[in-house]
Amino acid sequence: MYQNIEAEKACLGACMLNEEAYIYTVEELVSSDFFDPQHQTLFQVMLKMLKDSQKCDIVTVSSEYVKKQIGEVLFLADIIHSVPNTQNIEEYVSLVKQCSIKRAQKNLLISVESGVTKIEDAMTELEKLTYNKVPEETFQMVLESTLLNTLRGTAFKFEIYTFNKYLGGLDKGELMTIGGYTSQGKSDLAIQLAIDMAKKGKGVLFLSTEMLAQEVGRRILGNLTSIKVMDLRKGMLSEEERNLLEFAAREVGEDWNMNVKKIYSIDDVRKYVRKYKPELLFLDYIQNLSGETDYKTATRNIKELQAITLQHELGTICVSQLNRSHNEIREPRLSDLRDTGRIEECSNIVVFMYWEDRLKQVNLQRQGGEPPEKPIILVSKNRDGTIGRFPVHFYPEFAQVEDVVKISTEEYQETLNYSDK
Repeated sequence: MYQNIEAEKACLGACMLNEEAYIYTVEELVSSDFFDPQHQTLFQVMLKMLKDSQKCDIVTVSSEYVKKQIGEVLFLADIIHSVPNTQNIEEYVSLVKQCSIKRAQKNLLISVESGVTKIEDAMTELEKLTYNKVPEETFQMVLESTLLNTLRGTAFKFEIYTFNKYLGGLDKGELMTIGGYTSQGKSDLAIQLAIDMAKKGKGVLFLSTEMLAQEVGRRILGNLTSIKVMDLRKGMLSEEERNLLEFAAREVGEDWNMNVKKIYSIDDVRKYVRKYKPELLFLDYIQNLSGETDYKTATRNIKELQAITLQHELGTICVSQLNRSHNEIREPRLSDLRDTGRIEECSNIVVFMYWEDRLKQVNLQRQGGEPPEKPIILVSKNRDGTIGRFPVHFYPEFAQVEDVVKISTEEYQETLNYSDK
């Protein structure tokens, strides 16, 4: 069956009767998921109302949708009376979505057969259509997998050992968000973690929505050689520095399994994950995907990123921008993420980078050789561990982030098995 009209009516009616059902429906569905053209139009009205921060009920929808025509009044009344139970909204939405996926799959196959769509593009679209389908596990399989993972430990350990103390590393299928205000060093922290993982021999894919691959490459080379990124940008290099850069670039290019790409949409994320098959995915930053910053788009992107992470069993680190209102200088909070989509809910771990001196515009000019800046890392959400705060050393001119305390190899090994008392 390629359509379920009763489920469509139940979804739309529940939206006008229950606010939670309304929010859930607009987050899960798009207008094209509805088969009936009238249902598509009504859903588009509801989306507009959400964008305009309007409540959705029979009265407000009528004022937007009805043009004083008896037929349309009766249409809305029929929609309202078609809802068996608003508490079953997840089931109604699922039925509508399943039919929509079947229609899209059918149309995609027809498009490939007729030569309109390339197979590579079709694979990307099919992946989007089927990403929620996961094999059912028995309870015994869950317990056996848990035991195996417990004995092995998390798949990815950090070189900044204090991260291991708080987080225990990052595991496959986990999404970690690095949040912060503008110009707080979030991208440099993500690049540092990517470098550390690449040095360990992990397959790393670094995707940026705001920097070209060459810009990320400059920061990587600055990090590895302690040559200022701005000097790399200007080409102000001595012969010794040029030789050092050539050596670093050659060594890294030969030894690391790392790829860096500029992207524009969530489809690009899927494409490159499928192409390079990384173990770790870095995305800088989520709000800039597709050039849209509204709540609904950001929510859809973070949920799809979470699905990609789970489907491909990746360790994913995502950078999230925060807006600082009224020039207030304070530490970021989890509540600051709530206006930027469902990032908090989808993330296993949320950390914030807070560089107070930068907000106060203290010591903006660094020539190299000065003591490090000391921003604070705030561990604000950690599903399996503790929350807290700790400082790091930050050299913004080199895009380097380090532990405050230097430790021996033996001490570092102990942090890999660290657990809070």
